[in-house]
Amino acid sequence: MTSKFITFLSSETEWLAKKGDSDTLIFKYIIADSDLRGDLDNNLRTQKQCVKIKISGTTMANWEFVEPGPNLGKILHQFALDLIREKVRDGTLAKNEELILSNNAPEKCPYVPEKIHIKFDEPIELQVNRPLGFKLP
Repeated sequence: MTSKFITFLSSETEWLAKKGDSDTLIFKYIIADSDLRGDLDNNLRTQKQCVKIKISGTTMANWEFVEPGPNLGKILHQFALDLIREKVRDGTLAKNEELILSNNAPEKCPYVPEKIHIKFDEPIELQVNRPLGFKLP
């Protein structure tokens, strides 16, 4: 098993303009071999990737959110992290991922925002069973 890690960069997290009934949050991050830990930003063997998470107005209402904000951002960040972990574990992580929380979303919010502590720019170790969906040079 090969060890890989990812880090989220807080300067590249943003809400997109509302479209219809959905709000969208973008998380951009870097993924690299774990031996590159000291030089993520400048190393050519890293790749910038992103996860786009769309949440419907119905799901927001079910989860008792009136509008997007920091607490909803924490919850969507956790969904993004869970998706990345799953995709890395399965060896199917693509450069751009999308998750839509609508009819498929849990009826009640599965996370408590106050218990989510986001640590941007801090590597997260992940064990990889298969090659990632891209090749590092």
